[in-house]
Amino acid sequence: GFGAGPVLLRPDPTTLLQMPWRPQHGRVVHMFCDLVALDGTPHPQDIRWQLKELAQQMECTVAAEMLFALYKLDEQGRPTTEPQDEAGYLDIAPTDRGENVRRAICLTLEQMGIQPESSHHGAGPGRNLIRYQGAGPLKAADNMVTFQAVVRTMADQNGLFAEFPHPPRLFITQGANVREAVPLLPPGSFNPVCVARSCAEARRKLLERGFDLVLINSPLPDGPGLPLAEDLCAETEAGVLLLVPAGVYEETAAQAQQSGVITLHKPSSRLLASHSLQALCAMRERLRARGRRQVAVEEKIRELQMIDRAKWVLIEKKGFTEPEAHRALERMAMEQRITKVQAAQRVVGGISI
Repeated sequence: GFGAGPVLLRPDPTTLLQMPWRPQHGRVVHMFCDLVALDGTPHPQDIRWQLKELAQQMECTVAAEMLFALYKLDEQGRPTTEPQDEAGYLDIAPTDRGENVRRAICLTLEQMGIQPESSHHGAGPGRNLIRYQGAGPLKAADNMVTFQAVVRTMADQNGLFAEFPHPPRLFITQGANVREAVPLLPPGSFNPVCVARSCAEARRKLLERGFDLVLINSPLPDGPGLPLAEDLCAETEAGVLLLVPAGVYEETAAQAQQSGVITLHKPSSRLLASHSLQALCAMRERLRARGRRQVAVEEKIRELQMIDRAKWVLIEKKGFTEPEAHRALERMAMEQRITKVQAAQRVVGGISI
């Protein structure tokens, strides 16, 4: 797959890491390699070398929150499509059955120099999320490969199968084939792809499922594509890239920018399209992180409101003072081995304390 001629692997000793799950006697390590030609020059298809070159032109830290899914194995040890559990976002044990696997993953990552920051159940059966400390672009890419190897190994040791699902992408174009319509998309980098051939068909697909990214190749048979792009930015979390003819690019881009739509003119180079998609993904993840923080704050406010309601119930019905009501809730939580919020819910629901 690297074209004509031999290719050599040049190990990068700075990436040497011991595999903690292998026996201590006769230790096993892994490290990354660069692809080089026989004369020692970098191979043009070596993505790692390309990333090295790009990293020299920028200074940034790349953080990652990795999504992976855990599935059961059949009697022959083959992967099934049955998820490990039926838990939802931020669920805990016993509903969340991936807790021990995530813990094993985090401990192993720490041993390999990758510092986890958070781990929890994801949104959907069998789905899990682990966030680890950021690094420079090249180191972050190496860490991602190491992370996937650790996840698959820990899952296997627990009798499970791990995969890294990608939310589907929606491509809206008049063309019958995505590659024919816009050959500048990075091949294989943005799969799986669903195709819609009009705004109306796209809206029907959007009602059926959510999409991670939406690429609109305008104009479309039933409209210019911009109104659809603006609606998507306003109503969904999907990143939206609008491809428009060069003749209307300036006018369209100025209007689209106000709605958060990234616009790219046609024809364009694959490199520019790739950079636009990367920027789109980064912007989308930043917005999602902000949304998660907002959800956490709102949940904390609801918990405090529930505790305050429970205190007022105890003050009115039991004649407690505020400090006494507070201590009563804490005592109930400890004795029944539940959270303080759960204790408050029971008091508000009429359970005697």
